[in-house]
Amino acid sequence: GTTDFTTNSSDPDYDAPGGTLTLDTNTPHTVNTLVVDTTGGGVLDLNGGNMAFTQGSLAVTGTGAYTIQNGQLGSDNQTLLVFTDSTGTLTLNAPVSGGLGGFVKQG
Repeated sequence: GTTDFTTNSSDPDYDAPGGTLTLDTNTPHTVNTLVVDTTGGGVLDLNGGNMAFTQGSLAVTGTGAYTIQNGQLGSDNQTLLVFTDSTGTLTLNAPVSGGLGGFVKQG
């Protein structure tokens, strides 16, 4: 199934505040939306996997620098919508979609 996924970089699941949250490679990652609160900074490591979006949106809030890396954001041939209401820097070190997919940023 799919879910709405929210991550806050000060959450204890990170290896340290502002640290790295690494996803399990043995689990498919399909979410409706992903909301990232970048306060405190940090990294979301996709661990070589694909994070697919059924609603196609990533929302970013907060004040810290944040990186999403090591995997693919969005399914092939789909458009990923990125909404930012953040004063921090978002770095995507991961391909966004694939094939004929696209990327739209607001904010």
